[in-house]
Amino acid sequence: MQGLFETVGKARAEAGLPPAELKEIPQAAATSVWAVVVANKDEIDGHYLKDCAVAPIDDTTNLFADGVRSYAL
Repeated sequence: MQGLFETVGKARAEAGLPPAELKEIPQAAATSVWAVVVANKDEIDGHYLKDCAVAPIDDTTNLFADGVRSYAL
């Protein structure tokens, strides 16, 4: 796991991005809890969720794009 994190860190640095940070347990669970308790089922059904929201579709070649590829849906 450490080696993978180092590889990703180097790639992010080369792309001019800050180092990645791991989420705390409550942060990691927040989207699942939000989806079950708060979100409207009809609005999230079949979508990729991230950070308590529906993730935008992003088909760019940027490995660090903040979204989901359309083929993953």
